[in-house]
This record gives sequence, C-alpha cells and structure tokens, in this order.
Amino acid sequence: MPGNDGARDAREATGRARPDVPVVFLTGAPKVEDTMRAIELGAFRYLAKPIDSTQMNNVVARRG
Repeated sequence: MPGNDGARDAREATGRARPDVPVVFLTGAPKVEDTMRAIELGAFRYLAKPIDSTQMNNVVARRG
C-alpha cells in the first residue's frame, strides 16, 4: 500500500491470518530487506509487479 511501511504491513497481515491461509505479498518496489522480513513472518510468496494473470492464478492455486 503506497506510503506504508512494508514490514508493518507484513506483521499485520501475517498476524491476522489463520495459520492455514497463505499470505501473498505483492509489491511494486521490491527490496531485499522487505523480502527477508516477509519470509521471516511466514509469507507464502513475495511477488514483484508487474505480474501476469497466469502467474497470479498459479500462486492462488498454490502451484506457483
């Protein structure tokens, strides 16, 4: 979300998610630090824009 802190958003998203619900992060400005933090917080995937619909569908279907 533009203007927000990615690490804070990651904490909120993974903290609110049920353990059986994968959290996928999508960013327009990927940074190694944010990627590492998302992984530490249990993200299922961390994707960089642009992303095509086939790739997104595969991730949502848990194949990507």
